[in-house]
Amino acid sequence: MKPISLKLQAFGSYAGPLEVDFARLGQHGIFAISGPTGAGKSTIFDAIVYALYDDLPGYRVDHNVRSQYAEANVETSVSMTFEVNGEAWEIERVPTQMRPHQRGGSEQIQKQGESRSNASVQTVEH
Repeated sequence: MKPISLKLQAFGSYAGPLEVDFARLGQHGIFAISGPTGAGKSTIFDAIVYALYDDLPGYRVDHNVRSQYAEANVETSVSMTFEVNGEAWEIERVPTQMRPHQRGGSEQIQKQGESRSNASVQTVEH
């Protein structure tokens, strides 16, 4: 499996959108994901695992992937494009999450399918 791109929003430590273009980074051969403690490096790997397996690596008490820093009206999502045997695939996950009511301040649970997460998988041209 070769990652091509990763897009996430309101996921882990990232309140807003983040896009990682692995195809561009990989043009130079090897690359590193580096930065100071707390910069969000592990969150990138968490998002990859979440996109592929609908789970988080390691032991987690709850499976809440939503960023505690995100605005209430921002939807949590992860989208990853990757290549397997020369064929490109895209997967998008939108977990069940608390969202504000359209008319009022209280929250409701926004469900995205029967399980914790709704996944959309398709082949793509790249």
